Amino acid sequence: MALPVTSNMTCDIWRSGNLGNATPDVANVPCFLKASYYDREEHGEKDPVITRWTHTMMMDISTDVRDGYSYGNYGNNPDSVTIPAGATGANRTIFNVTFVEAKAPGSPQTYKKVYLDRLVPTWPTKYT
Repeated sequence: MALPVTSNMTCDIWRSGNLGNATPDVANVPCFLKASYYDREEHGEKDPVITRWTHTMMMDISTDVRDGYSYGNYGNNPDSVTIPAGATGANRTIFNVTFVEAKAPGSPQTYKKVYLDRLVPTWPTKYT
């Protein structure tokens, strides 16, 4: 399946606890990253902070990316996403996966929308 937009980034995906390992669990994933800080502040104002997000990302429906959502609870060992793919240390920005959902199911453009919460990057960074 194809994304409904052209990819603007590549990312690596790390399972919970694997971020320090030499190789990501899923590497070099084409994706479309969009900053959504305003959405974080406006949606779910009375909900716990852990349910909010700073960015969204679209990726192919077949990509193995996992959130930590279970039975109304967040934070149960979610994946981490780093951009750009292959970057290490201060050259990358790290996000925790808040939620993953399938969009446009059954259509030729089915994709995953991934809600991300950015961790504090090493400044200066061009990826926020």
